[in-house]
Amino acid sequence: MQVDVTKRMDINKLERRIFLSELNSEMKEKNITQKELGKFLGIRQSQLSLWLSGNTSMSIDKLIRITNAVKNWENRNNNVLKEPETIREDTIPSLGFLIKKHLEQSGMAQKILAVKVGTSQSRISEYVRGKVVPSLGVAARICRELKINPEDFVEASCRL
Repeated sequence: MQVDVTKRMDINKLERRIFLSELNSEMKEKNITQKELGKFLGIRQSQLSLWLSGNTSMSIDKLIRITNAVKNWENRNNNVLKEPETIREDTIPSLGFLIKKHLEQSGMAQKILAVKVGTSQSRISEYVRGKVVPSLGVAARICRELKINPEDFVEASCRL
């Protein structure tokens, strides 16, 4: 059993590193410095640096805020970050809908998913109803168990 837990932790770290690497690449492409991004979001540059390097974990809420800011950097002067124009709002499902859809496709009950990701069935229900956003670790485990693309998960989380 210990091997499975270790492998699971390695996969979560790898997924997080890949996502952060892509986010950092996009920042480079748009010439966004950590100092500028931190100032815009009201986050200290030192903390942002730790998060973006993967040396410190962050909540999924913070990850969503940072990802939205980077994706919508051109709109920063308006102080209102908007959805990218190429993505229509009605084409992105909500997080709850995404989880529910993948639960149905996999034939898995909320209770089974809860056991597999290490949470309660009532918490899974809160995610499906859009009442709560899962932590980054739980989100990664949900993505793995339901075979959800992590980028789709983050995009859907942005709709909350």
